[in-house]
Amino acid sequence: MMSCVKAFRSGSNMSTDGAVYRSSRKAGCGGLIRDQDGCWVRGFKKRIGITSPLTVELWGIFYGLSLAWNIQASRVEIESDSINIIKYLNKEASNELEDNHVMKKIKELISRDWEISFSFIPSKLNRCVDYLAKESLSASWNLDILDSPPCCIRKDQEETSERAKETTGSGKLDNQTAGQRA
Repeated sequence: MMSCVKAFRSGSNMSTDGAVYRSSRKAGCGGLIRDQDGCWVRGFKKRIGITSPLTVELWGIFYGLSLAWNIQASRVEIESDSINIIKYLNKEASNELEDNHVMKKIKELISRDWEISFSFIPSKLNRCVDYLAKESLSASWNLDILDSPPCCIRKDQEETSERAKETTGSGKLDNQTAGQRA
Protein backbone atom coordinates (compact mmCIF):
# COMPACT_ATOMS: atom_id res chain seq x y z
CA MET A 1 0.00 0.00 0.00
CA MET A 2 1.21 3.51 -0.81
CA SER A 3 1.71 6.06 1.93
CA CYS A 4 1.19 9.63 0.82
CA VAL A 5 0.45 11.58 3.97
CA LYS A 6 3.38 13.39 5.50
CA ALA A 7 3.54 16.50 7.66
CA PHE A 8 6.05 19.31 7.20
CA ARG A 9 7.34 22.02 9.49
CA SER A 10 6.28 24.89 7.24
CA GLY A 11 5.55 25.63 3.63
CA SER A 12 4.71 23.11 0.94
CA ASN A 13 6.27 19.87 -0.14
CA MET A 14 6.63 18.82 -3.74
CA SER A 15 7.57 15.29 -4.75
CA THR A 16 8.33 14.41 -8.36
CA ASP A 17 9.35 11.36 -10.34
CA GLY A 18 9.94 10.25 -13.88
CA ALA A 19 9.28 6.96 -15.64
CA VAL A 20 10.77 5.53 -18.83
CA TYR A 21 9.80 2.40 -20.76
CA ARG A 22 13.08 0.54 -21.22
CA SER A 23 12.29 -0.87 -24.65
CA SER A 24 10.93 2.26 -26.32
CA ARG A 25 12.47 4.99 -24.10
CA LYS A 26 9.04 6.65 -23.98
CA ALA A 27 8.96 8.78 -20.87
CA GLY A 28 6.64 10.72 -18.60
CA CYS A 29 6.69 12.43 -15.24
CA GLY A 30 4.38 13.10 -12.35
CA GLY A 31 4.34 14.88 -9.07
CA LEU A 32 2.30 16.19 -6.21
CA ILE A 33 2.28 19.14 -3.87
CA ARG A 34 1.24 18.79 -0.23
CA ASP A 35 0.62 21.50 2.33
CA GLN A 36 2.36 21.70 5.70
CA ASP A 37 -0.12 19.20 7.15
CA GLY A 38 0.60 16.64 4.44
CA CYS A 39 -2.71 17.22 2.63
CA TRP A 40 -2.95 17.07 -1.15
CA VAL A 41 -2.84 20.50 -2.82
CA ARG A 42 -2.25 19.66 -6.50
CA GLY A 43 -0.75 16.94 -8.61
CA PHE A 44 0.29 16.57 -12.20
CA LYS A 45 1.28 14.07 -14.84
CA LYS A 46 2.76 14.68 -18.26
CA ARG A 47 3.84 12.44 -21.10
CA ILE A 48 7.22 13.68 -22.32
CA GLY A 49 8.13 11.50 -25.30
CA ILE A 50 11.41 9.75 -25.95
CA THR A 51 14.17 10.84 -23.58
CA SER A 52 16.62 9.63 -20.96
CA PRO A 53 15.76 8.76 -17.35
CA LEU A 54 17.81 11.74 -16.12
CA THR A 55 16.08 14.23 -18.40
CA VAL A 56 12.59 13.00 -17.52
CA GLU A 57 13.41 13.44 -13.81
CA LEU A 58 14.40 17.03 -14.62
CA TRP A 59 11.12 17.56 -16.50
CA GLY A 60 9.27 16.36 -13.39
CA ILE A 61 11.06 18.92 -11.23
CA PHE A 62 10.46 21.65 -13.82
CA TYR A 63 6.70 20.99 -14.08
CA GLY A 64 6.43 20.65 -10.30
CA LEU A 65 8.20 23.96 -9.70
CA SER A 66 6.05 25.64 -12.36
CA LEU A 67 2.91 24.34 -10.69
CA ALA A 68 4.11 25.43 -7.23
CA TRP A 69 4.87 28.91 -8.58
CA ASN A 70 1.47 29.14 -10.27
CA ILE A 71 -0.37 28.32 -7.03
CA GLN A 72 1.76 30.97 -5.29
CA ALA A 73 3.64 28.68 -2.93
CA SER A 74 6.30 30.78 -1.21
CA ARG A 75 8.27 28.03 0.57
CA VAL A 76 8.72 24.67 -1.13
CA GLU A 77 10.68 21.57 -0.19
CA ILE A 78 11.33 19.54 -3.34
CA GLU A 79 11.91 15.80 -3.07
CA SER A 80 13.30 13.54 -5.76
CA ASP A 81 14.68 10.01 -5.83
CA SER A 82 17.45 11.14 -8.20
CA ILE A 83 20.45 11.67 -5.93
CA ASN A 84 22.58 13.13 -8.75
CA ILE A 85 20.02 15.84 -9.50
CA ILE A 86 19.55 16.68 -5.82
CA LYS A 87 23.32 16.93 -5.27
CA TYR A 88 23.63 19.21 -8.29
CA LEU A 89 20.73 21.44 -7.20
CA ASN A 90 22.21 21.67 -3.70
CA LYS A 91 25.52 22.67 -5.32
CA GLU A 92 27.22 19.56 -3.92
CA ALA A 93 28.25 18.28 -7.35
CA SER A 94 28.91 19.52 -10.82
CA ASN A 95 28.37 17.32 -13.82
CA GLU A 96 26.68 17.00 -17.19
CA LEU A 97 23.55 18.73 -15.90
CA GLU A 98 25.05 22.20 -16.35
CA ASP A 99 24.25 22.34 -20.07
CA ASN A 100 20.95 20.45 -19.97
CA HIS A 101 18.18 22.59 -21.50
CA VAL A 102 15.66 21.53 -18.84
CA MET A 103 18.10 22.38 -16.05
CA LYS A 104 18.35 25.89 -17.45
CA LYS A 105 14.55 26.21 -17.16
CA ILE A 106 14.71 24.89 -13.59
CA LYS A 107 17.42 27.40 -12.66
CA GLU A 108 15.25 30.23 -13.96
CA LEU A 109 12.39 29.08 -11.72
CA ILE A 110 14.70 28.68 -8.72
CA SER A 111 15.98 32.24 -9.14
CA ARG A 112 12.53 33.72 -8.53
CA ASP A 113 11.47 35.31 -5.24
CA TRP A 114 10.64 32.27 -3.12
CA GLU A 115 12.29 29.85 -0.73
CA ILE A 116 13.27 26.50 -2.26
CA SER A 117 15.07 23.51 -0.77
CA PHE A 118 15.92 20.14 -2.31
CA SER A 119 16.15 16.77 -0.63
CA PHE A 120 16.66 13.17 -1.65
CA ILE A 121 13.88 10.70 -0.95
CA PRO A 122 14.30 6.95 -1.54
CA SER A 123 12.04 5.49 -4.23
CA LYS A 124 10.22 3.31 -1.71
CA LEU A 125 9.09 6.46 0.14
CA ASN A 126 8.11 8.20 -3.09
CA ARG A 127 5.48 5.69 -4.24
CA CYS A 128 2.60 8.08 -4.86
CA VAL A 129 4.58 10.11 -7.36
CA ASP A 130 5.99 6.90 -8.81
CA TYR A 131 2.38 5.94 -9.49
CA LEU A 132 1.68 9.32 -11.13
CA ALA A 133 4.85 9.05 -13.24
CA LYS A 134 3.86 5.59 -14.48
CA GLU A 135 0.35 6.86 -15.23
CA SER A 136 1.88 9.65 -17.31
CA LEU A 137 3.21 7.13 -19.82
CA SER A 138 -0.32 6.66 -21.12
CA ALA A 139 -1.51 10.23 -20.43
CA SER A 140 -2.14 12.92 -23.00
CA TRP A 141 0.61 15.20 -24.25
CA ASN A 142 -0.97 18.07 -22.33
CA LEU A 143 0.06 18.78 -18.77
CA ASP A 144 -2.66 17.11 -16.70
CA ILE A 145 -3.23 19.11 -13.48
CA LEU A 146 -4.91 17.07 -10.74
CA ASP A 147 -6.96 19.12 -8.28
CA SER A 148 -7.70 16.00 -6.26
CA PRO A 149 -5.74 12.78 -5.89
CA PRO A 150 -6.55 9.78 -8.11
CA CYS A 151 -8.78 7.28 -6.32
CA CYS A 152 -6.02 4.84 -5.32
CA ILE A 153 -3.97 7.67 -3.81
CA ARG A 154 -7.06 9.24 -2.20
CA LYS A 155 -8.02 5.94 -0.59
CA ASP A 156 -4.51 5.50 0.75
CA GLN A 157 -4.45 9.08 2.09
CA GLU A 158 -7.73 8.50 3.91
CA GLU A 159 -6.55 5.22 5.42
CA THR A 160 -3.21 6.70 6.43
CA SER A 161 -4.94 9.74 7.98
CA GLU A 162 -7.21 7.46 9.99
CA ARG A 163 -4.23 5.44 11.24
CA ALA A 164 -2.50 8.70 12.17
CA LYS A 165 -5.53 9.88 14.16
CA GLU A 166 -5.63 6.58 16.01
CA THR A 167 -1.89 6.71 16.69
CA THR A 168 -1.34 10.38 17.50
CA GLY A 169 -4.80 11.68 18.15
CA SER A 170 -4.14 14.66 15.89
CA GLY A 171 -4.42 13.34 12.36
CA LYS A 172 -0.94 14.64 11.55
CA LEU A 173 2.15 12.56 10.95
CA ASP A 174 5.59 13.87 11.65
CA ASN A 175 8.44 13.09 9.26
CA GLN A 176 9.67 10.16 11.34
CA THR A 177 6.22 8.55 11.62
CA ALA A 178 5.47 9.09 7.94
CA GLY A 179 8.73 7.41 6.99
CA GLN A 180 7.90 4.40 9.15
CA ARG A 181 4.49 4.00 7.52
CA ALA A 182 5.73 4.16 3.94
